[in-house]
Amino acid sequence: MINNEYYINKLRDLSFFLFAFLIPMPIKLFNIGLFFFIGVTVIRLFIVKQEKRSLTPDLIVFLIGAPFLILLLSYLIHNGQSLNFVIRSSGLILIPFLLKLSGLNHSHVKLFSKAITSSSVFIFLLLVVVALIRNFWIESNVTFTNWGTVDSQKFNQVWGDSFINWNLFTYKEFVRALQAHPTYISIFSLFTIFFTIKLSNKKNDFKLYIIVAINILLILFCASRLLVLITLSLIFLFIIKSLFDLKAPLKNKIKVLFVGLSIILLFFQLPGTTYRFNKFSDLIHQFQDTTDFKTEGELVTNGIKHRLYIWHTAIELIKEKPLLGYGVLGQKEALLSKYREDGLGSYYNTHNQYLFYAITYGFIGLGILVIAIIGLARFGILANNKLYLAILLIFLIGFWTENLLNTQKGLMAYSTFLFMAYKWKRKN
Repeated sequence: MINNEYYINKLRDLSFFLFAFLIPMPIKLFNIGLFFFIGVTVIRLFIVKQEKRSLTPDLIVFLIGAPFLILLLSYLIHNGQSLNFVIRSSGLILIPFLLKLSGLNHSHVKLFSKAITSSSVFIFLLLVVVALIRNFWIESNVTFTNWGTVDSQKFNQVWGDSFINWNLFTYKEFVRALQAHPTYISIFSLFTIFFTIKLSNKKNDFKLYIIVAINILLILFCASRLLVLITLSLIFLFIIKSLFDLKAPLKNKIKVLFVGLSIILLFFQLPGTTYRFNKFSDLIHQFQDTTDFKTEGELVTNGIKHRLYIWHTAIELIKEKPLLGYGVLGQKEALLSKYREDGLGSYYNTHNQYLFYAITYGFIGLGILVIAIIGLARFGILANNKLYLAILLIFLIGFWTENLLNTQKGLMAYSTFLFMAYKWKRKN
């Protein structure tokens, strides 16, 4: 029995590593890792008898899974709308429960960190290899995955006349082939940096610097404006903290200042940087002006204007049904109807998780979400778990521009990263 337990635990660790490694990969690949992990966990329950007590979920499982519980309640209130969405969102509560059921403990957080680090490095290297091959072997005016043919004149305006086709290094090429929005890859890379730094025993380890640098470059290449700003802001704050650290040697301060400023300057030297940052000015100058959000029956391609129009529209609809909302299908129909009134023919989601909960589940649903978030934050504060709190904060910021919990990749990242960061301070 001892040998059986040993081998099943090793198999559990292998399946967990594969599960974590495949989080940012295409859904079909990730599902293979997920079902393998589930199968090993179920088998392990019958072999490791003393862990049957883990069948009882912790409060953290219900707090992470609160968005799913809100959805389930709405499904009952609004006469069973969108069963597929309910099933897909069940991962919010099933994933943390599965992680608990598998018998993972504090020591497995390091295994998780190794898995996501390996995955991010693999993605970056594959991105660079594919981009370089396409750059030198294929003409610059290529057809991108799910994006159609890029107009060469517009390409030159954005990226400039460069020896290297920088567009091949961004989400319009390879990351889209991963079936992932750039925000998800960027979040994955940022969390990989958090785990790598926090769990590293050697703060001056050269391998640590390489891993952090690779993930920062991956974030810059993905060009998700929100995550780029967050990353650059964190680098800037880290520089300030290091410079004012009275215990740090002058040599270390100079090193941090040099590396941090080099990364920031690198970003501003990348082609297309001015183009991306010009979009942020719309937040200041055009928040109240919706006249130029549409052009010839379609939303303009500017991401900020796009979101501002949708947010204005969603807020108007929320005022009509503030208590219980429209339900999953109802909010889609309400938004689409409003878009058609404005001459638009396509559906666009709210691009804001808080507005999605308000328009879909009403202020009751949004209130439950806020209470769950406060509960999650309380866990981190009481345990002084800065890693956990940082990950929670990044998600809360990301909720302002993306419906992260409405996609499989988003909810898997939310449930997995929060639970594993929580486990880091739980030495059982």
